[in-house]
Amino acid sequence: MYTQIPDQDNGVKVAEPNGDMLIPEWEEHATKLANSTPADLQKVYEEIKKSEGIDANVEAKILIARDTR
Repeated sequence: MYTQIPDQDNGVKVAEPNGDMLIPEWEEHATKLANSTPADLQKVYEEIKKSEGIDANVEAKILIARDTR
């Protein structure tokens, strides 16, 4: 069962490629992704891709990690 996590504490940490904190302009995108249902994830991604002019044909690396504390 999917439970939406409150925006102020979504548990997702996103960083810039150099390890710096995410730029403020992308915080809203990160929150939308973190709070989207699995069924809506592709739609949210497509909206972000369109609004930011992202070329999906450019290779990218996504690193996913988990804090086990």
